[in-house]
Amino acid sequence: MSSLFKRMGKEVTYNDYLHYNYMSAVALIENSTTVLTDEDLDFIFSEHPKISYGCFVADIFRGYYFLDAENRWLDRTIANISALGREYSGKVLREKKAIAVWAIGQACLIKRPFNLFHRKNLYLRTEKAERGFGNKSTWETPFEDAMRRFVKEANQVIFDNGRRNRAFCTDALRFKDTDFDLVYLDPPYFFEGQSNEDYKDLYHFLEGVAQPHIWPELIDYDSYNLRLKRNGTRWPAKSSDQLTNIYSSLIDRFSDSVLVISHKSNSLVSLGTIKNLLANHGKQVRTHWKRYTYALSHSNGKPSLNIEWLIIGT
Repeated sequence: MSSLFKRMGKEVTYNDYLHYNYMSAVALIENSTTVLTDEDLDFIFSEHPKISYGCFVADIFRGYYFLDAENRWLDRTIANISALGREYSGKVLREKKAIAVWAIGQACLIKRPFNLFHRKNLYLRTEKAERGFGNKSTWETPFEDAMRRFVKEANQVIFDNGRRNRAFCTDALRFKDTDFDLVYLDPPYFFEGQSNEDYKDLYHFLEGVAQPHIWPELIDYDSYNLRLKRNGTRWPAKSSDQLTNIYSSLIDRFSDSVLVISHKSNSLVSLGTIKNLLANHGKQVRTHWKRYTYALSHSNGKPSLNIEWLIIGT
């Protein structure tokens, strides 16, 4: 949505509590002119005698998500991305690092079964078995090839729309600026019996890649999948009343703006509840919907169970 509004010539303010998503927005929304050059990539993919390469990923995540050689490649490449500060500074450095972090994160995702880090399941890649899902040729694509492809894609969509676009990584309920013409809210979906509702648990590896200098201290070493420590974020809740209160607080905070909310059928907070909350804040409400199927989830694969809603309050 942020990319769409940027292309429409709007001034965009992006916010997400995941640091990797924030870095992605720095690269693709806030950034208007900076690209990663071939020389930058040669530096990122080479070994340099003056850079000290650790073995954090290779040691800590051995056997979890990627092959040993891939883990060593990640250690070296992440260190080289951090070392871009030897060549650049200020805004240019921030944006070049953001592009590199986005690209390496995308490369990590396509090489993961289910495109997630919720399980220690490298065996799904390595065992010789018939598979009804996934794409083994993509899983086995060399990291460098995948990352080069994503950098090329990023470079092609970086443009200046003549506006001051910004990216933030903070709690939306504490966001200081509330003076927006339109606010698009895309909160997590919550369902009855849901086993994992915190996106940080699903994408924790990307959060570490985006913050390598503090990654070791973020990890919950007692967890099955070496996820990050849970920091008490207010969204992971299983009570419809609690979630309704959060929606109400968000709507109240940005009530002076046009509100557009992404929602899904069968959520703990019903469509009717959100419509009522908007109406109680004086909004005229209209909705649009579309059915979706999901290839990797049997329950989600039934179109009758999956309706994505766009709720607009003006």
